[in-house]
Amino acid sequence: MLKKIDPFQVFAITTMIIFPTMVLSFPKFLTEISGSIGWFVFSVAGSIIGTISYIILMLSYKYSDYGLISDVRKILGNYLSCIVIIPIIICLISNVIETFYFSVKIIAVIIEENPPLIFFIGIVLLAIYLSYKGIEIIARFSILMFIVYIAGFSIIIFGHSTSGFKGVNMDLLYPFKFNIESIIRGSFISIHWFLSSLFILLLWKPYLKDKKRSIKFSSLANLGTQLVFNSVFILALAFFGVDLAMKIEFPFYFYIKSFPIQGLEIVIFLSWLSITVAKFGIFYFTIIKAVSDVFYIRNYKRLVIPVSIMITSIAIFVYNRAHLFSSNDYIEYSVINTVVFYIPFTLILMFIYLIPYFKRLYDSI
Repeated sequence: MLKKIDPFQVFAITTMIIFPTMVLSFPKFLTEISGSIGWFVFSVAGSIIGTISYIILMLSYKYSDYGLISDVRKILGNYLSCIVIIPIIICLISNVIETFYFSVKIIAVIIEENPPLIFFIGIVLLAIYLSYKGIEIIARFSILMFIVYIAGFSIIIFGHSTSGFKGVNMDLLYPFKFNIESIIRGSFISIHWFLSSLFILLLWKPYLKDKKRSIKFSSLANLGTQLVFNSVFILALAFFGVDLAMKIEFPFYFYIKSFPIQGLEIVIFLSWLSITVAKFGIFYFTIIKAVSDVFYIRNYKRLVIPVSIMITSIAIFVYNRAHLFSSNDYIEYSVINTVVFYIPFTLILMFIYLIPYFKRLYDSI
């Protein structure tokens, strides 16, 4: 019997997928691309993908109670389904690589030197442990980390409000410069984080207790993430200004560091690190489970060690060469990745789930 997760756990998991990496890394990139309207661009991307995700999830849940791989196989057949499934697994692996890359960078900034290898071995081992224990433990851990996330955000707002938001100048957000190209490019670097949660929920479909409510809670998580991220983005930008924010590697971290509360940045960092472990666990489990389903391996736990080693090795390989690339290179990579993989395969998934309805409509004529 499959272990099930409830809608609130889906809410927490969706938040863990989207939030941890974006809150530290994306203010800089969105400021570079879109300036002071980065918050608007993020909301546009989140709202569009939230709507598309809602439609695809509804079509999927009405079609069957099985997972994405089973559905695609049934509709397209064994061979054609691989053309869809494999790129989606690649998308999830690329998300792990990005998370690993930014995790290493922020830790290096905080401890002011390259972190020891044992540090990341510990994070990966925790992620492997979560993926081995299964979805129920991951869901419980995500709930705990969601509480940490709420507590951390509340501390930030309270911490700065006690000083009357000293240093925050809303005039630094002006003027708003709306440019279609910057809106599109900024949306593209945000989209793939939202779409990753869609792919994961489709793959996790058999584990959901109440599918309709799970869709609603995942949509609420999307909106909640937009609200928190935009609050963080606006505060950081109003503190540093556009020109300085785009030059700082992690604007939000240095914004917290400016608070008059000693050691607050360490507390927030440890909270972020715990949440990142939850995110790694979610992605490792999903990728391992997807690979086992592709190869018809009933007990996914047999693949936990080999697939985890593969994912981690790829992430380390990419990171060791990432120092050769500038932030502009990352932006171009994100845009290309979104245009080539995420958007096309999302639209393909929508079309696939519409095929049975087209067939029924045709048969009824």
